[in-house]
Amino acid sequence: MKKIVLISFLIQTFVFSYGATVITGDDCLQDCGTKVTFKELKPVSDIDGDWVLDPNYSDEFNTTVLDSDKWDDNITSWGLWTWRPENIVANGSSLTIRMDYEHHSRVGFNGDLLEDLYYYSGAIRSKAPSVKYGYFEAKIKGSEKYPGVCPAFWLYHKEGGLANKNPTYWTEIDIVELTQNVNYGENAIGLNIHAFNHPNLVDEIHEGYEWHAPWNPDDEYHVYGVEWDENSIKWFVDGVLRLERENDYWDQPLDVVLSFGLRKPLKDVPSPEGFPASFDIDYVRVWSKVVK
Repeated sequence: MKKIVLISFLIQTFVFSYGATVITGDDCLQDCGTKVTFKELKPVSDIDGDWVLDPNYSDEFNTTVLDSDKWDDNITSWGLWTWRPENIVANGSSLTIRMDYEHHSRVGFNGDLLEDLYYYSGAIRSKAPSVKYGYFEAKIKGSEKYPGVCPAFWLYHKEGGLANKNPTYWTEIDIVELTQNVNYGENAIGLNIHAFNHPNLVDEIHEGYEWHAPWNPDDEYHVYGVEWDENSIKWFVDGVLRLERENDYWDQPLDVVLSFGLRKPLKDVPSPEGFPASFDIDYVRVWSKVVK
């Protein structure tokens, strides 16, 4: 039986400092009281840990143009919405992903014509080679639109691309999915994991956990992270461990993704109410463990 440990406490005091604006790689953070450089930043949950920040997957989003060397914003769409680059907005201090209500159609990745689509949205995916193991963290302010939309920070890769019907590897770790389930309430934080294909896998794995925060995720920024190694996967919210699972199938290098998708009831009954909607990302940071 799989070892799954759910951290059930709702409120725990945790003192930390995060979210400072970075000037350049070796300069001090502008709003930190001590001289901490970009390269010296550590995960909120492990500020004394042996971690090395990887700039290939990390971004402070302090520019007015998305870093196209680092991120792909022209993502193939597969849901009941369409991703497009113009829904990614870099404003100089954070990144905004916007969703618009607009009736349209598109050709699916398998060649089928999909008619009566109603939502345009955005997603970005890391361009660097897929990464295996590490610590993945983002500071996110959720969307005021509820229910029906889902801001998400996740790791994903399907071998051979979306059109490949028989991939050997196809796995996913959802670091956080916000306001995705109308049945659980607006403060439900989704910590989920999937394995669609793996050489040692018999049946697909789809496990979802809802941690109910004592705050609304769209009121202010919060930090969401995952520590992933060969033995376990640990989910953190504001530096506090909320979920741990043994790692038995997630050994495939994955891509870093931030996206804005749909959930019920809008997947079933489209409505223009509350749109355009958006959520904000202050930063994404990815570390690798120091090998001693």
